[in-house]
Amino acid sequence: ASDANSDETHQTPPASQSINAAHTSSMKKRKPRKTSASPGGKRRKKKQPQKDETDAKRRPKASLSNARLISGAGIFNAGGLSKLNEFANSTDHLGIVHRGTPAGSKTYFRKLLEKVDFDEAQGIVCKSHAKDDLQSILAAKIPKKLRGHDFYETWLSDMTEVCKTFCDVLKSKAVSFWVGSDRGCVRYHVDWVPFRMLVTYHGKGTELLPDGVADRKAFLDSNNDNQVVEDPNAVKFMRPWDIALFRGGPDGVVHRTPDSALDAPTILMRLDHKEFLDAILEQEDAA
Repeated sequence: ASDANSDETHQTPPASQSINAAHTSSMKKRKPRKTSASPGGKRRKKKQPQKDETDAKRRPKASLSNARLISGAGIFNAGGLSKLNEFANSTDHLGIVHRGTPAGSKTYFRKLLEKVDFDEAQGIVCKSHAKDDLQSILAAKIPKKLRGHDFYETWLSDMTEVCKTFCDVLKSKAVSFWVGSDRGCVRYHVDWVPFRMLVTYHGKGTELLPDGVADRKAFLDSNNDNQVVEDPNAVKFMRPWDIALFRGGPDGVVHRTPDSALDAPTILMRLDHKEFLDAILEQEDAA
C-alpha cells in the first residue's frame, strides 16, 4: 500500500510467501520505476500549491466519482472501526470506513507541512499504551508548539484508536506504524502483506481500481499503467480521513499513489504487522 516512505509494496512474490525480506525490500530508498507520472523514473519535486490540487486535469470524471461511497464486489463497507473485525473474517479484499474530515484539519496540516520537513516518522505501537508510543514517535518530528495545538490532540487520538483497531484485526499486541508526506508508489500494484491499513489525513487519498476497472491480464503482463485501467471514469479515490484496510495477495485491490499526491502536500498513515518493521530493521543492521 513505500519505498522507505511510500504507501504500498511493489513486489509481487508468490502468494505462498510470508512476511519476510522479499516483502520488505521495497521499503528501502530507491527511485520509482519509469512511468508517465514520473518521467525518467525520477521523483518529481513537491511544490506548494496556491489551492488544493486534484487530478481533475488528468482524469476529470474519475476525480469527482468519489462523491459517492466506494462499493462493489470484494469491497466491505464498514459502518465504523469496530466493524473492521468482521472484514478480517470475510472473503472481501478491501475494507473501508467512510468518515468526514474534522474541522480545522486542512489548516493544521498545511501549517505543519509549511513549518516542518515532515518526510516520515515510524516505530512500533503497542495496543496497551498506543497513545504514549505515538507521542514518543512524533515528538522527534513535530515541534512542541504544533504538538500543543488543539487539533494535534484530535489527530493523535484518532491515530491511537486506528492503531488499536488494527491490533484487534491482526490479533496482535503491537503494530508497525509509519506516517509521512513522502509517497512514491507511482505504479499500480497489489500488496504482498496479509493486511495493510492506510489513512490519508491530508491531500488526495489512495487511487483504487475496483474489480471490473482493472485489466488483470494487462496488470500482470504490462509495464504500462495506461493499459491497466479499463474504464478511466470508474477509477476511485479514498477521501481524507477515510480508512482503507487492504487484504494482500494476487486477488487484492489494485491501487497506487495518485498523481497529485506526488506533487502536493500530503500526509498518509500506514499500518502493518509488527514483523514488517522488524524485518526492515534487520535488513538495515545487516547492511
